[in-house]
Amino acid sequence: MPKYAILGIHKQKGGSITLSGRHNDRTQPVPNADPERAHLNRVLAGDDRPTRELVTEIIKQHGGKPRKDSVEAVEYLCEASPQFFNEKDPQKYQEKVDAFVEQAMKFLQDERSGGKLAKAVLHMDEHTPHIHAHKVPIDPAGNLNNKHYLGGRDKWEGMHDLYAEYMKPLGLERGERRSRATHVRIEDFYKSIDAPVRLEVDHDEIPDPPKVILTEEARRKYKDKVIRAVLKGLEEPHKIMRDQAMLARHERGQREEAERKAEERVQATERAAKERVAEVERLADDRFKNLLRSAQQLVDDNRGLRRENHDLLTERNELHESVMKLRLEKQEFELEAKQYRERLSDIPMHEVMERMGYKAERQGEAHVYRDTRGQVAIRIEGQKAEDYHRLETSRNSLDLILRMRRHYQGVEGFTEAQAIEFLREEFGDGRAAGAVMAHREQTVLEFFERSREERERNRFLVPQRGDDPWRGSQGRAEDQGRGSRGGGSDDQGGGRSYRGGR
Repeated sequence: MPKYAILGIHKQKGGSITLSGRHNDRTQPVPNADPERAHLNRVLAGDDRPTRELVTEIIKQHGGKPRKDSVEAVEYLCEASPQFFNEKDPQKYQEKVDAFVEQAMKFLQDERSGGKLAKAVLHMDEHTPHIHAHKVPIDPAGNLNNKHYLGGRDKWEGMHDLYAEYMKPLGLERGERRSRATHVRIEDFYKSIDAPVRLEVDHDEIPDPPKVILTEEARRKYKDKVIRAVLKGLEEPHKIMRDQAMLARHERGQREEAERKAEERVQATERAAKERVAEVERLADDRFKNLLRSAQQLVDDNRGLRRENHDLLTERNELHESVMKLRLEKQEFELEAKQYRERLSDIPMHEVMERMGYKAERQGEAHVYRDTRGQVAIRIEGQKAEDYHRLETSRNSLDLILRMRRHYQGVEGFTEAQAIEFLREEFGDGRAAGAVMAHREQTVLEFFERSREERERNRFLVPQRGDDPWRGSQGRAEDQGRGSRGGGSDDQGGGRSYRGGR
């Protein structure tokens, strides 16, 4: 099976450099890292200062403050196929790690790989050893110029070629060119779950209107430009919501498949154990009866048969012990399944209200909360909260916290991030993550529903006969003639009308 040289390239600027630097320096929690192996990590280039500070220092040495849209740094993730590091002998394993680090650092120190090396860190606390490095794209002329190294697909492919060239002495191959496969890092998974979705359009992306709009064609072209600009601004938020929904659906499917397979394994093992125990018991009983019937004639053989009977009883006891162990394993599987469910399920709203200090009274399946005058202020049934008008106010625990803090407690500027932090402190990371995923899934579904309704409304808007683009100029001239002969038309006075339906 071939072993590959794997290179990840990520252009960065502003706060993204700070966040990735904290991840690499382990100054923030990393869910997939083993804390007991953190002491094996080491800085290969740069020093203990934050990555953001080292990048800024290099930029100041080459011209100072960059433009607003400039790429300030490129993060490289240098990896190899996990099979490359598969060695049971600790000494051989360390030799492979050292050889990989040596060749990767040669690549990173080569200025052809993206300019000046600011910092490089070896991570040994995850599944496979790898290196995170930040390089500042200073071109040979001494300017901050990322396009010199990564401007266009050919240069991106050339960067992968250069990395593969350095890794070739280790027996590592270059991956398939222009493959459709994509690499999603585990930290990007957690960022995608927690990332707030903002549907914003950059004001600078909207084209300025013409100073004088003389014709209907000019007005239509200007509106088309504005629509294209708005849609371009919505591409990234739409991608985030789509990725979050796909991640949630993928993890739910994995959890359900794991539960199903675990249950099938436990049931099959229990059936086999019961059948074996029954068979052993039957054999033991038959042998024992035979021994009693032939005790007088087979005195010498009796001792050997008793020993055999003892062995069968011992085997039966061992099988009983195996069944007990399997039952314990089943309990562990059920506990793990419960943890998966908590991670992918919303927190019950009445539990959130209780943690916020509100007492409820029960009315059937509903929890009712009254104000200081004794009137019903909020009614919660299932995962739906209604106000005293029986109007829905919240459909998940995260929305409920935001509404209570902002509208009932008057906390100005209370953010979604603060609500998530409250859930983490009160219910733990797993249940808080489930609540966030439930909120994101509802947000995505609502967005898709609104988009579908908007498309349906637009389907039934059709122009009047005079604006029919299929009739051409001759058809319009005939309509104008008939309008003048008839004493008027719908377009008199420059007006225009539309009608719905088909």
